[in-house]
Amino acid sequence: MIKNILAIMCGIVFSLGTAHAKPFVFACEPEWEFIAKEIGGDQIRTVSATHGLQNPHFIRVKPSLMSKIKKADLLICSGADLEVGWLPLLLRNMARWKTAGESLAGKRVVVHHKSFSYLLNFLEIETLTSLEDKAGIPPSARHLSKIVTLIEGSSAIAIIRTPFDPKSAGDWVSDKTGIPVVTLPFTVGGSPEATDLYKVYDASIQLLSQ
Repeated sequence: MIKNILAIMCGIVFSLGTAHAKPFVFACEPEWEFIAKEIGGDQIRTVSATHGLQNPHFIRVKPSLMSKIKKADLLICSGADLEVGWLPLLLRNMARWKTAGESLAGKRVVVHHKSFSYLLNFLEIETLTSLEDKAGIPPSARHLSKIVTLIEGSSAIAIIRTPFDPKSAGDWVSDKTGIPVVTLPFTVGGSPEATDLYKVYDASIQLLSQ
């Protein structure tokens, strides 16, 4: 059994390697990442969804995990219900979110802070600029004026912020440019609709699509 698995992995890894440089292998558990590295060496890039002190039955589905799965050329998991608690649901939801967000691909946004990088990458939304010149420091009037000049006529669909970001900068730029401010939930409880992690993404895509 294991010989068959290794043979399949060898064929897939090296066939991908001939198609483009350094295929990206997403492993559900560390042992599969190790085996992939043994086969592919420095010809591949790898990541494991879990580490040795984690229960692979139950992991938190984060935006970073979604982004990595989306970029993967090869997904390697144990099966036998080991990932049944999260992987099938995640893959189904990712397909649904991708369909729901199809109209957003190629659109442009302005962000208050780089809080939604993984989500925006997943949806293929371009970030024009950030209202924050330096993280955690309120932007100066000069910096905001430069942003207004930059984004005027850019067809940006929204200025995105979290519920806890200061409102004044985004509201000021919105008033100057007519680009609407959209507050995304960021995490569970970030809006009345965001009652679990999956609904955070549902609500975010719906808000961006309005």
